[in-house]
Amino acid sequence: MKKIVKSFILMIILSLAVEAVLFNCKFFFSCSSNPEKVSFEAGSGIAEENGSYIIKDYNNSFIEIKGINKDIKYFYIDAECSDQRGYEDICNMQIYAVDEGNSNYYKLGKLETYSSSERSKYVRIHSYGKVKSLRIVFDADTNSELKLNDVVINAKVPFSFSAIRFLLVLLFILLIYLFKPSSEIYSYKFGKASSKRFLKQTVIVAVIIILNISVLYGMSKTNASFVDPPWYHHAQYQQLAHSISHGKVNLDIDGAEILEKMENPYDTELREQEAGSVNHKAWDTAYFQGKFYVYFGIVPELIFYLPYFALTGNDFSNSAAIFLCCSGIVIASFYLMKKIINRYFVNTSFGMYVFLSVIFANSIGTLHMAFYPSFYFLPIASALMFTLFGLAFWLDSAEKWRQEQESGTRNIGALISLSIGSLCMALTAGCRPQFLIASFLIFPIFWKILFNEKKLFTKQNYIKAFCIAVPYIIVAAGVMYYNYIRFGSPFDFGANYNLTTNDMTLRKMNLGRIPDALFMYLFQLPNLSLVFPFIKSAPMQSDYFGKTIYEATYGGVFFTHIFLLILPFAAKVKKQLKDKGLLSFVLLGVLFAVIIAVADAQMAGILGRYTSDFTWLLYLCAVLVFLQLFHSAENSAKRKRLITVMLVCGVCGLVMDLLIAIAQSDLYYYSTEAFFAIKNLFI
Repeated sequence: MKKIVKSFILMIILSLAVEAVLFNCKFFFSCSSNPEKVSFEAGSGIAEENGSYIIKDYNNSFIEIKGINKDIKYFYIDAECSDQRGYEDICNMQIYAVDEGNSNYYKLGKLETYSSSERSKYVRIHSYGKVKSLRIVFDADTNSELKLNDVVINAKVPFSFSAIRFLLVLLFILLIYLFKPSSEIYSYKFGKASSKRFLKQTVIVAVIIILNISVLYGMSKTNASFVDPPWYHHAQYQQLAHSISHGKVNLDIDGAEILEKMENPYDTELREQEAGSVNHKAWDTAYFQGKFYVYFGIVPELIFYLPYFALTGNDFSNSAAIFLCCSGIVIASFYLMKKIINRYFVNTSFGMYVFLSVIFANSIGTLHMAFYPSFYFLPIASALMFTLFGLAFWLDSAEKWRQEQESGTRNIGALISLSIGSLCMALTAGCRPQFLIASFLIFPIFWKILFNEKKLFTKQNYIKAFCIAVPYIIVAAGVMYYNYIRFGSPFDFGANYNLTTNDMTLRKMNLGRIPDALFMYLFQLPNLSLVFPFIKSAPMQSDYFGKTIYEATYGGVFFTHIFLLILPFAAKVKKQLKDKGLLSFVLLGVLFAVIIAVADAQMAGILGRYTSDFTWLLYLCAVLVFLQLFHSAENSAKRKRLITVMLVCGVCGLVMDLLIAIAQSDLYYYSTEAFFAIKNLFI
């Protein structure tokens, strides 16, 4: 106990040192400076009005500080910017200098400040000797307003202690201590313990899940623009709830008669020219025979929006639906990892179970969805949640089925788990149909068990087949009926009638899109940067001569989630995986991920959020390969090296996913104050 207390005290001291010294280095570098407020001259493109400055000419919107003739360490500018409508905006500035080594102005760099972020207003100047003059050029639109409250050279950066950052650093150090390769946490077998220890493990897992969900909840409330979205087309699920309550499935959007008169209402530019207001309201809806429909999956509507509207008369929130699905993904991930370990890797330690569960749960798009709770993510989030639960229940059924074979007694639990798993997998058809391909993983899960039966065609097997088939039949009947009453065909989901960036009715499969899809989704190197959030969208360059629908991506998943690079090592444990029936699972999982990536690009394009359609498959297969590598390791030294690989790859992938989530969520534009608050934790 004394050792634990001493270790914890050392962690606190180290965390305090990191916070006080590393994150406050600017304070120490500037503490000997002599601050001096300076006056400035406004350029001809800025007009002073009532104590503020109005941008009149973009090309000459600058202020100039002359006659400095001093060495400058830190420069401070307190500027408030408002756009033409009077809304507060980020103040973008380019800073130029004349110094002893440069007789003409040269660019020092770009500075972005925000009124609520005091730390953003300080910048370190690196000049050639003494600075003679400075020019600050404002990157703002004409008629924007500037308030220049203070301009200081050789400013002293104040000491700033962040309790949140201190706790995060302490948590990080604590996790390193708990999960280091020599930690005792790897000596406790998961699920193989006394009832007292099993209870402790259960409590610890429950606490971790609650903490994880709490973090996701905070993230889902961060992006204010998506908590209460101002865009009309983001309320499609809410509008559909109103329509269904009135006995119809089309949306009440005015202007269909305008589209009916158009030669081609699916031509994006033509639609914008001839029906601009309708185009904005009906954006990303399915237009068919004079009516507008939601082509996104119906299941989220039936789970969240319609019941809530029926009970309260109010609209359910998109961000709440995303958060609930993300919470379900976390719970399903822990449950799935438990079933994998119980089924195939019974000697896995509790520490490894916890770490793999946390990394998997948060590295498959969950952070993106939480930071960016747009309704576009909802079909993906709900389908992913159902798929993970479905696989977990199938594995649970497989284990109980095996126990049936060994004991010779029937286990009703096997049938219940089989039915629930099949229902979850079938429901993906009403969320995002791409996930249906995961249903074929039922074959490697049950193949060995099925053929261990002395008689394949038995009454019990017929019952199990019935439990698998019935949920699919029921869900398929509902989805097909919903398709039929909208589009006249049970097999038409309506995606081709989408009023979006291109004419989907004429978008055909094209082999030329495949190389771009595989490269951008899987193998593109991330575009790293030293500017927060340290990653930029990857450049899209192609020899494909055709219309490519592209939204920002941040690197192929094999290089943003380096844990996936474990996959090729499946060749080293091919025999062991095959003996467990997992080799076919891994091969099918990788194949299905590639198929989904190609299908997404063919049907819709290359979009960052679509990586969540298939990353989970690759990650799950990588976990299986890693666990087999670990259990096949000949000695403790090799196992410790594998634990180190797991920790480094897992944490790097999770950090990368977090940074991508911040970049992809557009916090910079949609929730600027939150963006700078998060940025201040890193600088």
